[in-house]
Order: sequence, then C-alpha cells, then structure tokens
Amino acid sequence: MARRQINFDKTEVVVGFPAGRRFVVLNLSYQDIQRIQFDETREFSFFRKVPSEKLTIVTGKRPQPIVYTKKNQKQFWSDYKEKFTKFAKDNNITFADYT
Repeated sequence: MARRQINFDKTEVVVGFPAGRRFVVLNLSYQDIQRIQFDETREFSFFRKVPSEKLTIVTGKRPQPIVYTKKNQKQFWSDYKEKFTKFAKDNNITFADYT
C-alpha cells in the first residue's frame, strides 16, 4: 500500500523520500523552495516504457533536486499537482507544468 509522501501546510511542505538505505523527511518552508516543476517522462513498467509524469522540487537544503514519479504515487498525484499549484501561487515560488 502506498503512503502519502508529501504533506502541505500554508507556508511549509513536508516531503519524505528514500536516500540510499534511509528514508529522509524534510520540512521545507516556502523560502527554502526555489522551483517546482512537473514534466512528462517515460517509466519502466511491465517490461516496457510507458508515458508518465515526474515532479521535481529544487531546494537549497539539498545539492540535488527531490524527484517523485507518478508510477509510485499514482493515487495521490492529482492532489499533489493541485496543491503544489496553489502553494506556489500563494507563496510566489517559480512553478512550471510541462505536462
């Protein structure tokens, strides 16, 4: 069963993601987030590549961006998209949706 890995507050986002053998949880205030971007991508599923989407969060707290894919978070994806759109608009964060 999939678990929600992104939780929203008015000025903060709590993200959880695997980093090596550990699962890391980060609290990101709107000041920490530099860019939020949704892109089209292709994911490997059942021995072939299928069209999908990915979410990229660029933050100053990590040297590399935080990336989520639709395949792993399918049941929460539309909610993530809607809430990140509103969060970015309310907090003046650079947001791009290339899907």
